[in-house]
Amino acid sequence: LNRAPGIWHKFRHMQRRRADGFYENSPVRVGLTVGEADAPTGVTEARLRGFFAKRGFRVETAPGSTDAKTYLYIHKFGWSALSTFVFHTCLIGVMLCAVLTGWGGFGQGSMAERILPAPVYNYFQDLAGFSYDQPLPNGEQGVVYPMGTPHNIIYRAVKFTMTVDPQRFTPTDFYTDLQLYQDGKLVAQKRIRVNDPLTYQGVTFHQASFMMATSIQLRDDKGNVIYSGAIPLTDHRTTAPDPNSGNVYQTNSVSDVPIPNYDETMNLAATRLDNGSWLVGVRGFDSAGKPIFQGASNFGFTCVTPDGAQFVAGTDYGCKLSNGWWMRINDVSRGTVLLITKDAGSPLLWPILALLVLSMWITFGFPPRRYWARIEGSQVRMAALKEHFVNQQRELDAYTRAFGNRPLIVAPTVTPDADAKPAPKRREKQTATA
Repeated sequence: LNRAPGIWHKFRHMQRRRADGFYENSPVRVGLTVGEADAPTGVTEARLRGFFAKRGFRVETAPGSTDAKTYLYIHKFGWSALSTFVFHTCLIGVMLCAVLTGWGGFGQGSMAERILPAPVYNYFQDLAGFSYDQPLPNGEQGVVYPMGTPHNIIYRAVKFTMTVDPQRFTPTDFYTDLQLYQDGKLVAQKRIRVNDPLTYQGVTFHQASFMMATSIQLRDDKGNVIYSGAIPLTDHRTTAPDPNSGNVYQTNSVSDVPIPNYDETMNLAATRLDNGSWLVGVRGFDSAGKPIFQGASNFGFTCVTPDGAQFVAGTDYGCKLSNGWWMRINDVSRGTVLLITKDAGSPLLWPILALLVLSMWITFGFPPRRYWARIEGSQVRMAALKEHFVNQQRELDAYTRAFGNRPLIVAPTVTPDADAKPAPKRREKQTATA
């Protein structure tokens, strides 16, 4: 800000003429003869104007010029100095975008809610951003905003698909077929990938990662369904290689899954066996953290007895647990992990960054050129100030070569005769007055 007045003043009020000593003493200067040695000042001025006009310069006659001696101000790209204002404004804009990105809104019952007008308060609340990961098994759905929010957005993972390299067993591609609903209507759908998200009403759904999920059904000892749904297994771990076989087992688990209408939680884990099947185990705890049931099932094959001693056949209810409940495994499959974000600063950031880069390109690609010239007949002296980003002495030397590289004509000097004697001084006769 303290440089702004000086930059603006130099742009609006250019110094078109310098003192005569500047043309002879400036560290960046040249002297040359243009045209015929006896060419008049007007002809030399016309040649300089034409030469620099072809190179994109503006040539202005400076105040104080006469027919015998003319001063010219030769310049171009003077407007590029103003790009520094754009550059610094963009820097401030980037910081404001960071503030908007981190803005999370006013809290419930805050003072702002009481003192601000409702339109202003709602506007700032709408700018509030968020970012969170959402594991989502196939066919499951979630909501963007808290339940009860008017016109809420519901997202549903129709299907997650992953392609695996058969040699390295690493994923080569994975994507999610995603659907968005609002007010009971399908408003958007897209196959999203890591670098190809879906954005709707300022909310962006990214394909972040993937995880394993299992769909289970729990029944009590009377056969009543007490839990049914898909559970993301978000904790992935790999065991150390078996010292005998060298096999490595991957375990996917989740802890503290609440059981509705029961003051109890359960932990689940799924391990892939050598034959490709999944062994799914469950363990339940009461509110005090005391184990109350456990059991396991080899999905699609057999059940494991509650004591883990042997495999037994399952029933229509699934596998029996240690407390008399039943667990049936409906599916074990990969599911998607979405990154859901709302960033009010992001739409502003990209155009601001584009302007910032453009202003830098203008500043360094088009630095101002300013030359001052004094013309006396065919004799031309040109001078400039030292600049940071351009070698003006080299450019002046190039212009001198273009004019024929003819130096200034040195005026002859009269040297006194060494043998000549000085004329005797005549004493004037003084007369006295009475």
